[in-house]
Amino acid sequence: MSNRIYILLISVFAALSLFLAYLLFTTKKELTERIVYVDKENGTLMDERDGLQMELEQMQLTFSSMETDNAQMRDSIQWQANRISGLLQAARNKDVDIQKLRDETATLRRIMKGYIHDIDSLQRMNDRLMVEKQNESYRADQAESKSSQLAQELTSTQEIVSKGSVLAASNFSSTGIKEKSRGGEKSVERASQATQIKSCFTVRQNSIVKGGVKKLYLQVVGPSGAIIGASGNANLDGKDQPYSAAREIDYQNQDTDVCIYCNAGGKLEKGTYRIYVFESGKKIGSSELVFSR
Repeated sequence: MSNRIYILLISVFAALSLFLAYLLFTTKKELTERIVYVDKENGTLMDERDGLQMELEQMQLTFSSMETDNAQMRDSIQWQANRISGLLQAARNKDVDIQKLRDETATLRRIMKGYIHDIDSLQRMNDRLMVEKQNESYRADQAESKSSQLAQELTSTQEIVSKGSVLAASNFSSTGIKEKSRGGEKSVERASQATQIKSCFTVRQNSIVKGGVKKLYLQVVGPSGAIIGASGNANLDGKDQPYSAAREIDYQNQDTDVCIYCNAGGKLEKGTYRIYVFESGKKIGSSELVFSR
């Protein structure tokens, strides 16, 4: 009886030992697997943290390189850059909340892409505006140049018209005249014999000048500078000057031959006499008469 009990007890202890050994084995295996999983999970989290840290550093460089003239956007970019600096400092802590770090990084990534797109759009718009400004400046320069050219052409045209609006006299033939006692006249070569100076010329054809009655003034300047046979004063070349004789003609825009007589008003001296013809206050022709004796 005692042997059977002893054998039974031994069997029970043996079974219990086997069970405990199995339980220890399975528990050790589970703990080992869990430790391996935890280590693997920790390694994965560490790798992800390092990856997020690298991405944040890259984003920090990108934010630092962003340039814009928009003051509000500059302030926002600086705020995000400061935010990245704070996240980088947190990422260096092993106890950092990876999920929060992951979410923050994703948010900053979206913001960064938005800024890049906005800055690129603003740059393209600015480039387009610069091109348009250059084109407008070029067109303005062209318009100014054209305006200046037109002004010069207008001035030239006005000068031509102004000059064309003045009559011209040519084909002068001037001589000393002595009146005959029985009437008539004869040309003389001696200054002392001349009682008049006769100046004949042709008022040239001009289609611009308005036709009609024109008053011509003859001014004869003697060798000494005195006006010969002064008959009065008129506005000649913008000045109130004496003239020698005057005559009205009917000018119909055709070549018109004219002769004007100037009284000597005394004895003439030998020398060169300068003869000028004026119309509407402007000099339209001139010639010389020389008395050599």
